[in-house]
Amino acid sequence: NVARAAGQAIRTGMVANGAAAMDLFTHATQRGLNVSEDMLDTVTEYSTQFRKVGIDGETAFALINQMVKNGARDTDVAADALKEFSLKAIEGTDGSAMAYEVLGLNMDEMIDKFVQGGPVARDALGLVLTKLREMPPSWEKNMAAVGLFGTQAEDLGAALDHMNLDTAVAEF
Repeated sequence: NVARAAGQAIRTGMVANGAAAMDLFTHATQRGLNVSEDMLDTVTEYSTQFRKVGIDGETAFALINQMVKNGARDTDVAADALKEFSLKAIEGTDGSAMAYEVLGLNMDEMIDKFVQGGPVARDALGLVLTKLREMPPSWEKNMAAVGLFGTQAEDLGAALDHMNLDTAVAEF
């Protein structure tokens, strides 16, 4: 299981090599992220989704750490939220269009940024998270969260408001 997760992390660009994978897994375990013993499965299942939103392994685990420390059940729920976002951020449906509009963002521009991947997608993710975090509680905020994170927004609850790319890695 460890070798499979490390291999997947390397193939998807989460980490540069096996030593980096082991360091990441060790640090995440020390931070309590293997609470449901699902951490390695999370890497195997979701690492390609992290790549879609332009984040590496450290950043992915840092965001997961923020979610778990603030109420997400485990790494699977947290990573699944990032996966849902990676899908909904580019789908161009009425729900995602409405979410972007509520956040004051242009859907076509945001989709283009996510399609580019890499740092451009990472910055776009950071912008969405900041806009959501800065909104006061309201039905509009809930609509935007569900429009971009699907039902995972409901599963995360208040943990969604603690996702912050500006502070995540330093906190991790």
